[in-house]
Amino acid sequence: MAAPAVGAKEKIDKQARQLAYDTRYKVKQSMKAKAGGRIDPAAMRKAFVSQLAKSPAAPAIKARAKQMLMGEGYICLLYTSDAADE
Repeated sequence: MAAPAVGAKEKIDKQARQLAYDTRYKVKQSMKAKAGGRIDPAAMRKAFVSQLAKSPAAPAIKARAKQMLMGEGYICLLYTSDAADE
């Protein structure tokens, strides 16, 4: 039995999810080195947007990845709780 073909929306979501994961990883690594562990949520969002702009992905994929990164529940709670401890 063959697997059903993946629709265009699912394909975009899959690529956007991977782009969001990659972006989050790259930003986390660079900001951890600069900030020494404490990361400002506003700076994190700015870094996400900057990193997404560097991506060669299609605009639809970038837009969906941005929704995933900026949307409710997608930003890791560790980043926001570090800033709240100050």
